[in-house]
Amino acid sequence: MAVYLIAFALCLLTSYAYVSSKEYAQYKNQITVKRKGFCITKEAVLRCAFFALAIFPIWFITAFRYDVGTDYLYTYVNFFEITQNGGAPYDEIGFQFLNSLLAHAGLGYVWLFAITGAVNVIASFHLIFKYSEKPLYSIAIYFIAAIFFNTLNNVRQYLAITIGVLALFQNRHWKAVLIILFASLFHFSALLYLAVYVAYKITFKRLGFVILSVVGLALVPILNFVLDRVLLGTKYAYFLNYSDGFSFLTLLINGVIYLLSFIFYNNRDKSFRGLANLQLVTLLLCVCSVFMQNEELWSRFIRMTAYTQLLLLPKIANNAKGTFAKTVAIATPVVLYAIYTIYVIYIIGGLEVFPYQFIF
Repeated sequence: MAVYLIAFALCLLTSYAYVSSKEYAQYKNQITVKRKGFCITKEAVLRCAFFALAIFPIWFITAFRYDVGTDYLYTYVNFFEITQNGGAPYDEIGFQFLNSLLAHAGLGYVWLFAITGAVNVIASFHLIFKYSEKPLYSIAIYFIAAIFFNTLNNVRQYLAITIGVLALFQNRHWKAVLIILFASLFHFSALLYLAVYVAYKITFKRLGFVILSVVGLALVPILNFVLDRVLLGTKYAYFLNYSDGFSFLTLLINGVIYLLSFIFYNNRDKSFRGLANLQLVTLLLCVCSVFMQNEELWSRFIRMTAYTQLLLLPKIANNAKGTFAKTVAIATPVVLYAIYTIYVIYIIGGLEVFPYQFIF
């Protein structure tokens, strides 16, 4: 526990220094100095240095952990050793190529976690620093909502998520598609971001959002039926062979965040409307998990859209007017997620990230 708390505190401290700097203001507002030819500016060097300091504490404990995360030894170390022996256990060519490259270079699996950890952390904090209206609040949610702990277990999918979600903020469709296709090289689930991209871009005023919500809830049984039939023809059909219930806490939290996004809905902010759409999708996926009770399956879908709460929750806080409303908007998700993480991750040992131990 102490390792995580120290890394969290250092990350917040260095991030505060960064967001308070002139270099961050330039990065946030895309302020550049025109120069002739290629030139590395002092401002760019300082910006990179601040960014590196902000992400270093959590990258370090991500890269140099040992047997932290359920899939650490069972999947990633095991499949890396299979790759060293000439096998190719992954279907996704990007992640298999990374394993093969490290194996043929004579490097150990620690490098696999160091590189994937760097990509996950850099992409996540780029998203936060570039697009969040309250970066420090987003970083707090990143830890409190157990997103960080999930990256220690579902390494491949979070590579796909942290890369794929950047497609949402591209103004050109072809760039978004290329980013999503690149992300799918690490986990095929990234292809779902093609639909998420559409959901983010097509927005409505409040009344339209209400109608969309009602229609979405009505279509939940159909969605379950379609998914059941689709999975039967894939390698993921094994998910249908068992039922492990659903998470009431996940449903409650996402229901509350959906309610907050509706209460503080901003008709004039297209980004808010798009993020609210994705929160509606997250809630609908939670409801689907009640009908088809397979938490392991639905959690893989839910985390893809719930990840955008890193940007939605700060927007909700900014749209709340008055001290009481703002306090409720900020504190409610924090308290609910804290209860969730303490219970699921710490008390019952979900994801197997406790106790922490270094590779050294």
